[in-house]
Amino acid sequence: MGTVGIVDPGVGSIRSAELAFRRICREIASPPRVQVVTAPHEARACDALVLAPRGAFAPIAQALRRTELARVLAEHLAQQRPVFAIDLGMQLLFERCGPAPGLGLLLGEVRQLEPTIQLMTGLPARVPHVGWNRLLIERRDSRVIDALGRQGTWVSFDHATHVIPEDRGLIAATTEHGAGSIVAAISRGSLVGTQFRPERSQRAGIRMIVGFLGSLAG
Repeated sequence: MGTVGIVDPGVGSIRSAELAFRRICREIASPPRVQVVTAPHEARACDALVLAPRGAFAPIAQALRRTELARVLAEHLAQQRPVFAIDLGMQLLFERCGPAPGLGLLLGEVRQLEPTIQLMTGLPARVPHVGWNRLLIERRDSRVIDALGRQGTWVSFDHATHVIPEDRGLIAATTEHGAGSIVAAISRGSLVGTQFRPERSQRAGIRMIVGFLGSLAG
């Protein structure tokens, strides 16, 4: 069924995503092989890539460029090979976070969340945004997004920054934060990105990962 590469930039931690993908692959029929990739030739040999590091934006972006893993991610997207970018992984695809340059594979930027007043409670929204929130699914043109199931599905967030895509057509799902909404998921072609952590989102997250793994089979 192919190989899924968990991209390891050598900075931060990929352990959460790695353990989740390995566990789910043990529970499905004809699973792909999951391996950690640290070099361009390893990543190029993979049928799909997962970018899901935990850590700080600037040093991880620098490490991805230095190791040329950023170039391989760009090649995968150009070749319409599946890429799943999770949390900070999704943010890294954009042009910048403050003064720190991102990978520039998508137009837009990453900004700090603002503690704006919540309409329901009259209290400031929590920053960092940690906990469970409902999704408003805006597009289901990706089998991975569609795997989330019904509208209003609850998923788990843990972040203090959020993406603002230049192209609003990227947005696949949003969630409420404070007085407005923020991007919760994006999709385009073979790319899916989430601000939430699927591996911590119980059944909805498992369905997403299974859907992504299923995309390797066509």
